[in-house]
Amino acid sequence: MGNIPTGLIARITRVAAILCGREPAQGAPMLDIVSFQADDGLPLNALYWAPQNPNKSLLLLVPGHIGSVLGTPHDYRPMAEKLSEKGYDLLFPQLRAMNNWPYAVFDDAAKDIGGAVAFANKQKYEKIALFGTSLGGPRLAFFMARKGDPSIRAVGFINSIMSPYLALQLSQSKLDNERLDALLEKARDLVVRGRGGTLLEYRDYFPGQHMAMTARSFISFNGREDESNAYSIKFAPQIKVPALVIHGTADEIALAPNPKNIYESLSAAPHRDLVWVDGAGHFVTAGHFAQTYAKKIVEWLATNMPSR
Repeated sequence: MGNIPTGLIARITRVAAILCGREPAQGAPMLDIVSFQADDGLPLNALYWAPQNPNKSLLLLVPGHIGSVLGTPHDYRPMAEKLSEKGYDLLFPQLRAMNNWPYAVFDDAAKDIGGAVAFANKQKYEKIALFGTSLGGPRLAFFMARKGDPSIRAVGFINSIMSPYLALQLSQSKLDNERLDALLEKARDLVVRGRGGTLLEYRDYFPGQHMAMTARSFISFNGREDESNAYSIKFAPQIKVPALVIHGTADEIALAPNPKNIYESLSAAPHRDLVWVDGAGHFVTAGHFAQTYAKKIVEWLATNMPSR
């Protein structure tokens, strides 16, 4: 656990529950904020749901987009509660990209995930399920291919994308895809001329949301497969543990070909499942959908990585 006073932890738990629209359930796992070090020593934080006496199995959830554990519409409390009922704890690490997004490098996610896995191993967890949401899918696939860990016994892709570039090819108009390719070409030219640190702007990356990144960083996350490692389907064939792909049928960001192609790319997994959540969008929103994702994920884990 971290060095945060118990009273503050209790307040954090209560505030988190209020933000999710309800009081914490009786006997629910305590929410803590812990610190860990990435593989290169960079200090990071994580949300950690665990009872007073931690279980032996853990779900480690890799965030999407900029790597933040807060500030998104996701509600993971029902998942934490259902996991705890079945003997699993939940660790949700923050990635360094959140702190330096315009200059972030996709490959650094492997160092951050490696540090979170090392933290889990220090807590004496015997089995880890590594899950990722949205861009967390490419991040976990890259980590598994480049490093991995014997304690990781299962993986899961929650509303994941094949890659930012491929997801945009499916969800954007032809004109916007031409605009993306033009910006990538400009970024490549800047890198070749030694100006990879020049900031570029991509307007309406998400509807109404703009993105500013250096040329080098933009290619790292949004480039084609030969210049970026942000590809689930590039590294998924190297995953050799049971794998779950779970996806909302109404996902407006990661359209249906994303989960289907990720599932097909998991060719070395001893067991794989593609599970749909009817009517769900890209985010695990509070209420019915958060409860449904939690139920389906925990049921799958109980079969493919039993906690006891």
